[in-house]
Amino acid sequence: MRARQSVQRTRALHERARKLSSLLQLASPRRQDVPSHQLRGLRAGEDVLRLGWQAPTHGRRVEYAARGGAEGRKFPWGNDKPDATRLNACGEECTKNLREKRFPGGAAALYPASDGWPETAPVGSFPAGASKQGVLDMAGNVWEWTASQFTSFDGTSTEPKRVLRGGSWGGGDARTERTTNRFRLGPTSRAQFLGFRCAQ
Repeated sequence: MRARQSVQRTRALHERARKLSSLLQLASPRRQDVPSHQLRGLRAGEDVLRLGWQAPTHGRRVEYAARGGAEGRKFPWGNDKPDATRLNACGEECTKNLREKRFPGGAAALYPASDGWPETAPVGSFPAGASKQGVLDMAGNVWEWTASQFTSFDGTSTEPKRVLRGGSWGGGDARTERTTNRFRLGPTSRAQFLGFRCAQ
């Protein structure tokens, strides 16, 4: 029951994000059910705020939700290794897809099975990967922009880059899908594995 409610809640939020994507002219005309992606971080932050939404901060909101609060999970679903039932990362279909597209260096598979999606998957496709609070898609699918500027863990230095969380469909290393992992890019970066999650 909880997983079904979680999927319904996630799909309702995705529908709101899809409408936002349409306003920003980002939605793919072929696949309306996938996360909005190829959105530059700078544009995501400015336009999302202008429309009364916000990108979550990477530590207080994203990591807390992914780790199950004080429980400190390695992955949103717990401490078990990632597999094709819990997230959209790089399985056998991803490595084949990247080879066919002649992606430089190819990609290593995170797990030997296929998760069914060579790139982005529909929102809510992996209910077994839900966090303790029932939040879906906290790992895999697309790296999600946050509102946070990159700062070193000890707080002594910052960079003019934004933090991204959650890993992506091209992830072949379990470390990139962990709840504590963060990635950073310049706010004008754009790629097929970058997206956003809105917060209220």
